[in-house]
Amino acid sequence: MAKLCVNTEKAKQRSLATILTEVHYSDVAFNKFVMLDGTPRIKSDDYTVYSMPAQVWDFEQHMVSNARIMQEFNLKGRVSLHCFENDPDIYNQENNSRIFHLAAKSPLYKNLDYQYTNGNIPPNQHCKKNFCGWFDFCGWPTPDKLDVVFNKDNYVKNSLIFVTFANNWRLRDCIHPEIYSIAQRIKAEKSFEQLSDAATDAVEAYASTVLPRGWKIVLSQEYLAARTPMTMLGFTNCKTVIKKVKEMEPLGCLKRRKPKTDRKSYYKKVTQYAERRSLNRVTTEELAADLIRGNYHRDELCKIYSINAKQVSAAWNWVKRRGDAVPDQSGYRFNRCGKPFVAVHDGVYELYED
Repeated sequence: MAKLCVNTEKAKQRSLATILTEVHYSDVAFNKFVMLDGTPRIKSDDYTVYSMPAQVWDFEQHMVSNARIMQEFNLKGRVSLHCFENDPDIYNQENNSRIFHLAAKSPLYKNLDYQYTNGNIPPNQHCKKNFCGWFDFCGWPTPDKLDVVFNKDNYVKNSLIFVTFANNWRLRDCIHPEIYSIAQRIKAEKSFEQLSDAATDAVEAYASTVLPRGWKIVLSQEYLAARTPMTMLGFTNCKTVIKKVKEMEPLGCLKRRKPKTDRKSYYKKVTQYAERRSLNRVTTEELAADLIRGNYHRDELCKIYSINAKQVSAAWNWVKRRGDAVPDQSGYRFNRCGKPFVAVHDGVYELYED
């Protein structure tokens, strides 16, 4: 049987995500404009949602209500809701437990396309714009989960993404190496007792370097789910959402977490900044070709192209986003904490031997 959200703090975070999603959805479904003759019109576009409801369907129910509103106003836009659950027992328990689960057979939801899948949530596979994804992993920020969150297919036009992670990191090998390294440095620099105190800043610092141009971090919250410290981040390239967040923050309606350290200045230390040099199109393609061939150390690329380590990482991310990386070949080598690593095509950093 489906459950209500009994954790007050988690319910607050769910409400924040729902508020921003409502702003984003309204911009897509009720886009008002005026004809040349002065007649007001409303343009309604399709909206795609990926979510992981587990046993609490508050967010999904809200999206279903929006589909009902579109139907009442006789609008053409549709809500495409894709839900995922990898636990077979929970999937069997929740499947067909609500009216909208039978949307295809119900006249109540003519503007709703619904799909419930027993499996892991993938990157966006259904749309080129107007995407909303809530990757509510609740577990640690492992490399495989980050590959899903930061997959290029999620970052389409006018989209909104939420991601949730646990901060009680215990096994170093399970955490993305770059994020773990940043968290350790923040912990040492700020004299934190627990690594979890630096976890959110570390994930946010990493996100700020891999998000495509035009994307902003609009939500950053820490909270306790039962006794587990959690992080919730929100990213968007929707101008309406970015504008609304700026309006809401001064009023206290969307109180943003205050970072424990300055993200930009700190990450400058982590990535060994040199003076930044702008690359022209030809040089950028030459750098990409060297990364695809995978024959260089990161320091060698910095010296050849007179750029810094962050620019090498950014170029490597674009090679992967374009799908040009070659398995067992592409990447670059680098040293961290005295140990040699290699950045491979699937985004995972691996130790290697010279």
